[in-house]
Amino acid sequence: AILRTYVDTNMQSLPQPIIICYKKPMLGVGKRKQSRREEFGLEVLGSSRSIAEVVIIQTALAILEEAGFIETFVEINSVGDRESIAKFERELVSYYRKHVNEMSASCRQEFKQDVFGVVRCVDEKCKGVYDGAPQAMSFLSDLSREHFKEVLMSLETLAIPYKINNILSGTH
Repeated sequence: AILRTYVDTNMQSLPQPIIICYKKPMLGVGKRKQSRREEFGLEVLGSSRSIAEVVIIQTALAILEEAGFIETFVEINSVGDRESIAKFERELVSYYRKHVNEMSASCRQEFKQDVFGVVRCVDEKCKGVYDGAPQAMSFLSDLSREHFKEVLMSLETLAIPYKINNILSGTH
């Protein structure tokens, strides 16, 4: 939807990069009655430079601070560019195929549909399998690794506390 708006409203003719802020109702919350929870998002379009990501992080932290959150920090990870993701996906598929019998039935079904969907599994049976799975950052291309390093250096320069989190999903 964001890219469609970008194209439909001719934002590409505006000075770049463009920062977009949006909010929408959270999905899957309040099944019995209308939920008042909302999801907020920040996007930078028109720049692939690492500073764009740092601006988003810094803006998100400022919003959280203004909302009363204290002692915040960033958990950060990278899956890299298309080349990196493709290599990682191949290794992940190979790994889970070798361990498919150790996974719960629901995870096996999810694996058939989307290998990345398996990382959302909360079944204790799958924890050991997930813990031994390849990690995305091990497959970063040189360009992606350099980009990630630039983001981390910028966070350090701005004294933004961070922790590298090798887990792709917050459920494990």
